[in-house]
Amino acid sequence: MLKAKCPKCRNEAVVDEDMTKVDCSHCGFSSSYDSYLETMKGVAQNMSDDYQANLNKSGF
Repeated sequence: MLKAKCPKCRNEAVVDEDMTKVDCSHCGFSSSYDSYLETMKGVAQNMSDDYQANLNKSGF
């Protein structure tokens, strides 16, 4: 079983053996694996944008 980070609560979620579904027992998040990947791409992009914005504010 593959572990993943839940985009909703940031706890550990689980990817099923067929790599088709992601479920989080902590908050109830559930998604198809493909939708999960798209969601996490957005999370990563937001993190990158925030980092860049902070870097620009600090004068680097």
